[in-house]
Amino acid sequence: MDELLACLVTWLDGHSLVQTVFICLYMHDPFLIQDPCLKAFCVAVLKCCEFIRIAVNTAQVFEEEDFQSMTYGFKMGSPVSEPRAAGMLKEAEEEIAKKIKSARVSIKTDPMTTDLQAEIKKNEAILARLKFLKAFYCSIVALDKHECSGVSTAKQLLNTALTLVDPIKKTIELGTHGDLEKGTCIPW
Repeated sequence: MDELLACLVTWLDGHSLVQTVFICLYMHDPFLIQDPCLKAFCVAVLKCCEFIRIAVNTAQVFEEEDFQSMTYGFKMGSPVSEPRAAGMLKEAEEEIAKKIKSARVSIKTDPMTTDLQAEIKKNEAILARLKFLKAFYCSIVALDKHECSGVSTAKQLLNTALTLVDPIKKTIELGTHGDLEKGTCIPW
């Protein structure tokens, strides 16, 4: 999730989608992903790319070396409506919240279980990322409203996203990082 967000930012920094967002194979067809949380995350990132690309192209406020709008034939999440993408993120949040709650109940019966404590930390980290992306995505959708009617909503949502940056930064080490030489994922 973190690396995909980094790829999104790198695209916004002027690199091509093919060399950033679409280096993640999940992004080629997120509808094949079995895990609902990862699927929702990937679909929302694609929808963010789609909204940003359309907005920048429509406004014609970029130089070709500053923003790469070519999709190179990749799907940008269009089959999913804006409310459905937000709904997928909300459902993913609810699923992770249930896992956290269940693990906390289990810890009460056996407080010495370190596996459950690690699972809670991991799921809280995932939840922070899902909430961040939902706030960011919904802010972009709000900005798309006619006559700037969604600006105040977008501002609130971006403030929500901003509050999640610190919890995300504090849990980066919980993620996995691929070892390109071995072709595996190892704890970072």
